[in-house]
Amino acid sequence: GTITDDDLGAGSIDLTISQTGRTLNGGWMSTFSTAKFLGNFTGHLRDSKGATLDLGGIVPTKKACKVRFTATSISGTAISGNYKYIGCGTELHHDKGGTISIEPTPAM
Repeated sequence: GTITDDDLGAGSIDLTISQTGRTLNGGWMSTFSTAKFLGNFTGHLRDSKGATLDLGGIVPTKKACKVRFTATSISGTAISGNYKYIGCGTELHHDKGGTISIEPTPAM
């Protein structure tokens, strides 16, 4: 999918999602022209049109630093929403987050 960050600009994002009931987890990776991030995430479905995911691995020395992605639109063909950085301290205080849009593909 695509990710657009307030500070880093446009990039790509991939998520591998496992679902049990309303609980979501898996791995993720985003790539920008000047940076690459990867890690694991946890989350939950709020309803049929929304979910919240906490993506870890942003600042390796700060385990509390995460991307909180709030999906505001979920369908069989797309998941999109906004994100912000949480628990990152001064490392990312100037970055306001951005948007994510992904197109799910079936598991192989």
